[in-house]
Amino acid sequence: MTVRKPILRISNVGSKPKLDPLRRFESGIRAKQTLYAYKKTLREFLDAVENFTGTFEEKAQQFHDFATSKPEEAQGLIEDYAMHLKERTQRPRDDSQYLNPSVVPNKIKSIKKFCKMNRIQIIWEEIQSFYPEKNNIKKTRGFTTEEIKQILDQSTSVQIDFIILTMASSGIRIGAWDNIKWAHINPVYESNGKYSHNASELVNPIIVCASLVVYAGTAEEYITLISIEAFDKLQSVRKHWVKTMEKEPTPEDPVLVSNKTRMQMDSDTIRVRLGRYINNASLFHSSKTDRRHDVPFTHGFRKRYNKIMSDLQNKNDSHGNHIRKERLLGHKSALSELEGSYYYSNVLEAVPQYLEGMPNLMISDEYRAKIRLQDEQKEKTRLEQEIQQKNQALDAIRELKLKVERMQRYQNKN
Repeated sequence: MTVRKPILRISNVGSKPKLDPLRRFESGIRAKQTLYAYKKTLREFLDAVENFTGTFEEKAQQFHDFATSKPEEAQGLIEDYAMHLKERTQRPRDDSQYLNPSVVPNKIKSIKKFCKMNRIQIIWEEIQSFYPEKNNIKKTRGFTTEEIKQILDQSTSVQIDFIILTMASSGIRIGAWDNIKWAHINPVYESNGKYSHNASELVNPIIVCASLVVYAGTAEEYITLISIEAFDKLQSVRKHWVKTMEKEPTPEDPVLVSNKTRMQMDSDTIRVRLGRYINNASLFHSSKTDRRHDVPFTHGFRKRYNKIMSDLQNKNDSHGNHIRKERLLGHKSALSELEGSYYYSNVLEAVPQYLEGMPNLMISDEYRAKIRLQDEQKEKTRLEQEIQQKNQALDAIRELKLKVERMQRYQNKN
């Protein structure tokens, strides 16, 4: 029996240096976009307390010290803040301080995370009792193809064009752009109904679409597909990249880089630029009393993708199609535990289903017509092959019939 050497010591537990409260808070959040949003709302809370002074870090430390020494008063402070947020939801909608009721829980989440990571005891059920009813949630839709064309008309950047075409054909979230490298995008080849990432495995292969690794290296990693239209635009992005960086990209280089800084373009920058182009396209006009658009600026691409692929799934109803569609969106909650664990599928298995919906996912009329023409040509070739096979079968039957007749004549003669 092997005796394992002890690796823990009780006396070491209390001697460890304690993490800064803000660092403990940040260490509990993995997704960059979530961390950005939580820090923003936590800062709003700390700035609202006149007793906390100094930098964001100093205010966080002051709140930590106050809450750990006086938890009951900290409970009251957070309750007062929740009541303040609720009061804002009751203001007229054209008031600059008006707050949508659905936003209130999101503004409390960061405070809750900070307290939990720093072991501050708060009774959150009592805080939640102050939340307003969500009675003014406006239903939103995805972009239409024509609206995306108008947004593209405003763009003067090949990188933004690629971003729009990729989001339209894959439904990826805006935060996915933070870590997309050249190694994460690979063409998908097709030949005689077979698909591969390796062209050498096929005879006379053609590129039909491309795969994209999203959130690579994280627990949320998944692989989706992008249209041939987006992949072709990527080749223009590559030329722009080489001109900007004055070298060929390596697999580990980021796909999107700033022209000025030559640094990776992050999702916050992309969100701002996309918002500017969408506003310039003058697609939506919100009034003072209705401050939300029909289409969420960045999520509108994802909603459009989901509707197109869902309509396709309903047309060709199959549980496997549903699972593959959800996985291409990176959804896990939409699948049961058994489906997530036992239904394994390679992304290449989803290619036929994706190609069926791809004409509707693409934006350019030229590309859509080209794909449909290729599909018609494939169908024509398939029918011609079927006719040829049937003619060959008929010839074989005629030959066999003549052979039988000759045998009968020979038997009659004998």
